[in-house]
Amino acid sequence: AIGFNLDVHVYDIERIEVLMGPQGTLYGAASQAGNLRIITNKPDPEAFDAGFDLTAETISGGDNGYMAEGFVNLPLTDSAALRLTAWWDDDGGYIDAVPDTITYPLSGITRSNEGYVEDNFNTSEKQGLRAALLVNLGDSWTATASAMYQELDAEGVWDHDPEEFDDFEVDRFYEDRQEDEWTQFALTVEGDLGFADLTYAGSYLDRDFDTYNDYSHYSIDGYVEPYYTCYVSYFGPCVDPSIQYSNHSEMTYQTHELRLASAGEKVEWIVGTFYSDQETAFDSRWSIPTINPGAAVEDDLYFQTDQVREDSEVSVFGELTYRFTESLAGTVGYRYFDGETTLDGFVGTVFWPNCCYVFSDTRPPDNVDSKATYDDSTMKVSLSYDLSEDVMVYATYAEGYRPGGANRSPGVGETYDPDFLDSYELGFKSTLLDGRWRLNGAVYFMDWDDIQLGFFNPDISLLGLVDNVGTAESKGVELDTTFLATDNLELSLAYSYNQAELTEDYYANENSNTPDAVDGQDLPFTPDNKYTATARYSFEMFQLPSSVQVNYAYTDEMYNDLFLSNREKMDDYGLLSAS
Repeated sequence: AIGFNLDVHVYDIERIEVLMGPQGTLYGAASQAGNLRIITNKPDPEAFDAGFDLTAETISGGDNGYMAEGFVNLPLTDSAALRLTAWWDDDGGYIDAVPDTITYPLSGITRSNEGYVEDNFNTSEKQGLRAALLVNLGDSWTATASAMYQELDAEGVWDHDPEEFDDFEVDRFYEDRQEDEWTQFALTVEGDLGFADLTYAGSYLDRDFDTYNDYSHYSIDGYVEPYYTCYVSYFGPCVDPSIQYSNHSEMTYQTHELRLASAGEKVEWIVGTFYSDQETAFDSRWSIPTINPGAAVEDDLYFQTDQVREDSEVSVFGELTYRFTESLAGTVGYRYFDGETTLDGFVGTVFWPNCCYVFSDTRPPDNVDSKATYDDSTMKVSLSYDLSEDVMVYATYAEGYRPGGANRSPGVGETYDPDFLDSYELGFKSTLLDGRWRLNGAVYFMDWDDIQLGFFNPDISLLGLVDNVGTAESKGVELDTTFLATDNLELSLAYSYNQAELTEDYYANENSNTPDAVDGQDLPFTPDNKYTATARYSFEMFQLPSSVQVNYAYTDEMYNDLFLSNREKMDDYGLLSAS
């Protein structure tokens, strides 16, 4: 999604598939690092089934939380079934909004936050429903129609600065909340044509999203006081520059895919076409209520982004696997895509018309009209060889990409290009000791070109921007193993080492002589080392299947930004859990 991704509740799940490495050939855009496929349980005409889960939790120094989830599978006829899933999740808060004041440097005005003090104010309540209807249309055809609805109401914020206050404390001077409501409809039709299986899959999403945030600290530095709330010649004495931010977004998103897949002893192939169209209308407002008290609602705006963005893409793809011998197989894949992004609307200060420096009753005319178009292709080549029935080795070259787009305001550029990732991987997969020991490993090298980076730099723009920052390389090794020590005890370990570095200097301002990021520096949020270790013991308690599990996960230190002037090194950390 453009802006905020959906927070989909995960329940009543058949399985989760982890696809490593670039998956651009079959799965298209934004699958450079791989994919997580979350497969829901499907309606079953053969048997009634139902179940539920209840959860209660308490947070140290915070509130309690509760969750209820349930499903029911209803056979309607011998060839049709309905499956219903529902959930309600109430998360308690643990961050306190504490009393504080803020004094603005130019005017000397001091603002208190008496009306915004609350203990454990970061709460969230999420509820939703999923329904799926499966109908067997004949011996070899099925249709599944589904609908999913979810609404989320959240209060407060989830970040804090322990150097400014005590742990889990913040100061807020305006409202912080979110409301997110969406509905998705989907249809899948599958059938056997004899020579291949045909699948159509389509979906339509409709979403409304509202958010409110306190932006008062933004006014301490920058242009708010000297150019707006203290512009004595036109506005009179200085007024309180505290800012309330609000956003209302409406999004529609549709996808359509048609594919043919054939499986044979020596040859397997899949071909298909995919189309997506996403329209996002967003109205973001930075309001200073004291600027023009008593005037129309529009007149307290300091800044506004009122725009409509549309992203569309059409692609064709195919993949062919040929088995040369019983042990050796080769795969080639290809995807061609053609996309377009348009952005229309207004960005800027609403009460600052072209000539007169007075309040405006209407929003100024549109000043953004951007269009980005792109077309390209990705490919995949892979060889696999079975050393035995239990051990396979492989070599893969694969490409991934992210589509281009448009920025909300001029800055480093109105549009940005797609970025591409070339991945070279050598690995093995094995299942040993009669299935009791699984061991997988891989080494890889990735070449990343035209990297898209999102950042905020008020010297360039008051809005977040995306730019293509050049090239980078990533190389590393991954290892995972699971061992059944006994019929009841399972031990697992996974480790990865990754070195990800920029390979050329980057200048946010083309006229600058000093780079903002330099060749050889670490990419942000890329720890060198990560590992996780798990021990799980299964047994029966009160004639019920039960288990005890201990897990430890470690993440190495890493930087939090690409720009040298802003970046800080984040400490390494470990998470220990027992259940």
